[in-house]
Order: sequence, then C-alpha cells, then structure tokens
Amino acid sequence: LLSSALLAIDSPSIGDADPLRTVLTVADLILNAVFIFEALVKIAGVSFKAYISSGWNRLDFLIVTTSVLDMILTYGLNGALDLAALKIFRTFRILRALRPLRIVARSVRLRVLVSTILSAAKPVGNPL
Repeated sequence: LLSSALLAIDSPSIGDADPLRTVLTVADLILNAVFIFEALVKIAGVSFKAYISSGWNRLDFLIVTTSVLDMILTYGLNGALDLAALKIFRTFRILRALRPLRIVARSVRLRVLVSTILSAAKPVGNPL
C-alpha cells in the first residue's frame, strides 16, 4: 500500500532539489530492496521453476526485474557512461504502475475478482 501511495504522490513537477523528491527516491529504493528480497526468498523456498509457474509470480518477477533494471540505469550508471541508447529502458518505469497488483496476488478473493473482470472484458474487446 505504501508503494501505491508513493506512486500517487510522485509527479514530474517535483524538482530534484525538493525534499519530497529525496523522500520519494529513498522510499523507492527501500521498497525495491524489500520486493527483491521477497522474490528471492520465494524463489529459494520453492525453486525458480515452481515460482515462475504461477501467473501472479510471473507478474511479480516482471515488476521486480524492471525495477532492478531501472535502478541500474538510474543510479548505477548515473554519469558513469553516456548510454543514451539505453535510456529507452527507463520507459520501463511505467511498469511501476503495476505494483498495486502485488496486493491482488496475495488475496485469493481479489485474484478471483480480477480474473472475473478480465474474462468479462474479453468479449467487449471482440466486437461483431
């Protein structure tokens, strides 16, 4: 929930010198570390093959992987190299909007609800 709230607060209009930007950046790093740790513990507990067999875990793994890639491009290569071509990968930040789905993955009732909504929406996408 905290991650979703921070995503809602974040805005391009918040300047780099703004203290709120610092809070958002630090919180993002901490939450990413927690999400990475959680994924690693799950993988260690059930094996990668079993972990990735669940669709919700695949979504979680995609979000964690893109977060790691974003952190590497944002903080790891910050000024070290001029990799303008790799900046396109920063568009993966949009996948952070999927983080609230992590809540859905933990609740059986919410998973059923989302699955029902998605299955009901499929016919809408297929007009006559």
